[in-house]
Amino acid sequence: LNPNAGILDLLEDEKGNVQVPGLSRVKAPNTLKIMNILQEGNARRTQEPTAANKTSSRSHALLQ
Repeated sequence: LNPNAGILDLLEDEKGNVQVPGLSRVKAPNTLKIMNILQEGNARRTQEPTAANKTSSRSHALLQ
């Protein structure tokens, strides 16, 4: 989740690992917590219409 709702930069370190400064990590001990986190993230997503999709997301989500 991005608490500041701003643009995040993807940076690669000297070992080739991708870093995202400003991104938060949230541990989810159970599926209910996972679902709550996903719902919160989806509520924060930005959507803009495109020619192909009226509700195209302008953001990306990652769940590991």
